[in-house]
Amino acid sequence: YLQPSAFGDQSHIDNEWHVFIHYTCFVLLYPLPNEIMPDEVFDLFSEQNLPECDVVIAADILYNEMLGAQMGLRCTELLGRDDPPKIIVTDSQRFAGTDFLPFVNKVMEKWGEPQLGWVETVMERFTGSGMLIEGDQTYDVTVRILSIGWEKE
Repeated sequence: YLQPSAFGDQSHIDNEWHVFIHYTCFVLLYPLPNEIMPDEVFDLFSEQNLPECDVVIAADILYNEMLGAQMGLRCTELLGRDDPPKIIVTDSQRFAGTDFLPFVNKVMEKWGEPQLGWVETVMERFTGSGMLIEGDQTYDVTVRILSIGWEKE
C-alpha cells in the first residue's frame, strides 16, 4: 500500500510512502533493503480491515485458489469504501482457480457498478527468476493485469 497519493492533484503530497507486506512475501524476500523495509506485516487472511490508503498493489501473489479467493474478498472490501483506492493486481502465472473476478463482478453487479476485466499483455524477453528457479531466465511472459481507478479525472 502506498500513501499519500502520487496521482492527480499533487499539492498535498509529502513524499511519505508506507509499505505493508504479507508475512509470506516478507519471509521470501528477507532480507529487504532498508529503504523498502515494511512499516507493518499484514496478514491478507486476517479479519482486520485493510488500512486506509490511496494505492493498492498486489503483484504476483495468486499462487493458489485460497489466495485468489482472498484477493477477491479484499478487492470487494476496497471497492466498497466511500473513497476506494486505486488498485493494480498483476498475475504472470494464471494458475487454475486463481481468477477472482467472477466473484468480484457478481458483487459489482449487485452494487450496480460496471464489470471488471483482466487485460493481458506480453512482456517480450523478460529476464527474471522465481522462488523455485535458480538464476535468471529470459523468456516471453503473458501477464494479466487488473487496473482500477486510473481513469483520467
